[in-house]
Amino acid sequence: MQPDPSEIRVLIVDEDFQAAEMIRGLVEDLGLSVCGNATSGEEAVGLTKFLRPHIVLMDIRLQEGDGIQTTERIQSECPTPVVIVTADEDLEWIQRAEAAGSGAYVIKPPSQGDLEKAMIVALARFKDQQENRRLRRLLADGGDAEDPRNGREANPEEAPQHSLRWKARQ
Repeated sequence: MQPDPSEIRVLIVDEDFQAAEMIRGLVEDLGLSVCGNATSGEEAVGLTKFLRPHIVLMDIRLQEGDGIQTTERIQSECPTPVVIVTADEDLEWIQRAEAAGSGAYVIKPPSQGDLEKAMIVALARFKDQQENRRLRRLLADGGDAEDPRNGREANPEEAPQHSLRWKARQ
């Protein structure tokens, strides 16, 4: 079952008010809900813990710290899918963002389609990462990684869904 678009909460982290408002407009046009805005790394981590968004849209350049370090903290303290949304196209930044735990990277100003695709990819990658962690814990505890259901019959409802389409097509 796919979530109701209006129930998907997005946290925007950007020190530039105009950029944050532009991203807010794109997110809301997709039918999603913006649950908060942050301008610093510390504020982003705090709001992620408090608001529990479904996804965080993170700029690299912040008032305090940077989006890469903040993404690492979020993944460590309150794992949440992160999309890096920035004007920096440097390959090193992209590699650092991925290593920090971001699920996707999009260049500013993003089109609505590019932002939507990046969020879909980040959500799917996050779900896969969570399942991989679960299976590693299961293996470490002596479970059978071949059958994550541990002997229960297969249930199609439990199958991972890697495609979230929330925008109403007209």
